[in-house]
Amino acid sequence: MLSTRSGGAAVAAAAAMALLMMLMVEEADSKKVFKKKILMQGKNYKIHPDTESDMCNAVISEMHTELVKHKMKDEGEDNIYDTAGMAICLGVVQRYTFDKDDTGVWKLMKKNKTDDDDEDDMFGGMPEGGNSQQVVEGLLLTKKVCMDWCEELQQEVSEVMYKRVDSSTPQEIALDFCPQAIKPEEKRKGKVPYTPKTAAPAPPPNPSDMMQDFLNKRDTSGAISEMLELEAHYPEKTLDPPFQEKVNKGRVDLQCTVCKVGVRKAIEKVKEMRSTTPQFKDRWQRESLVTDIVQKICHGKDYERLRQGYYPAVPGNPPEWAQGYHIFQDDPEGPWKLSRQDKRKKDKHPNSEDGRGSENSRDEHEYNVMRYAMIRLACRDTIDERLSEDDGDLANLIVNNLDSDPKTVAGTFCKPICSASGGKKEEL
Repeated sequence: MLSTRSGGAAVAAAAAMALLMMLMVEEADSKKVFKKKILMQGKNYKIHPDTESDMCNAVISEMHTELVKHKMKDEGEDNIYDTAGMAICLGVVQRYTFDKDDTGVWKLMKKNKTDDDDEDDMFGGMPEGGNSQQVVEGLLLTKKVCMDWCEELQQEVSEVMYKRVDSSTPQEIALDFCPQAIKPEEKRKGKVPYTPKTAAPAPPPNPSDMMQDFLNKRDTSGAISEMLELEAHYPEKTLDPPFQEKVNKGRVDLQCTVCKVGVRKAIEKVKEMRSTTPQFKDRWQRESLVTDIVQKICHGKDYERLRQGYYPAVPGNPPEWAQGYHIFQDDPEGPWKLSRQDKRKKDKHPNSEDGRGSENSRDEHEYNVMRYAMIRLACRDTIDERLSEDDGDLANLIVNNLDSDPKTVAGTFCKPICSASGGKKEEL
């Protein structure tokens, strides 16, 4: 009996040691979803070290509430999997936000909603004292962090919620799950495709329909829809009022110059197509090809994807050529001008790891939002809005002047704009 007990103890000890070694190996091969900073819309945000744990708790809490409230487990495990993605992040944004402390570090916090706040009001319970841009930045950062986190852990979250939603509280699930919710490196590189154990109706195949389906279920107040629209199509409206006023002034000041640059960029694309596309030799196809270029010259590469329901990679979807131009003023009260060089007089500082570069990063973010907005809006005011007018048939003008100097063609098309804005502007 003694040897049997000793043998059993030895087996148990060996098993415990093996388990310990497995945990140590897993810990060594693990990697967090987030680093110290998150890049969003060209700006670096330094996030609190607890962000991963905080977001895990937020997702688990919101998932538990939604699954119990709507009895979603009865509809199948794949429905829970879908909820663990974009859908649950809409709920997280309604109840959580990032707030920035005095050191420039952003931390996830739960909104302090009162009985007077609408349950679905995205701005209810926000921290006091923050400016409007910081409030919007906090909400956008919440959405991005949540979606990045869910993208990495969607399968694991859906599995644990399916198993335990009926038997455990969200606090119990989070306590067990979140400390282990760090993705192993090998699973990141080769993630096993999700296979549902139970069936549910397939989601709408069209991305626009899918997004609308999520919003119809989760965004009853329409606040999140408005935020997504602002971020995707009108990023300048997320700026504080003084910066919005600068954008409104700049879109007018730059009209003559941007019009000429836009026309020349369209001619460059036409000439490139002329030398590489056989269909260009046919008169009718040529006009169609040039018309397509002209219609897109004030827009970015996501022109078609926006029509399919996607959001642009660069908010506002400015023309790609805008990246090569900068805006500046000779004096604070003077007109905005366009330049190929960054002529801002202030020195630019790289972002520091301790968060002291936060304000410089914010300045850079505001500048880029203004820069792309001014160019985008001025281009669409002077080219897009005139395409249906008698003097705005740019495609026909280009086709009839393929061998002419691009500056001459641009001058002809933009003459009404430049005359109305006070005469000749600087050439770029």
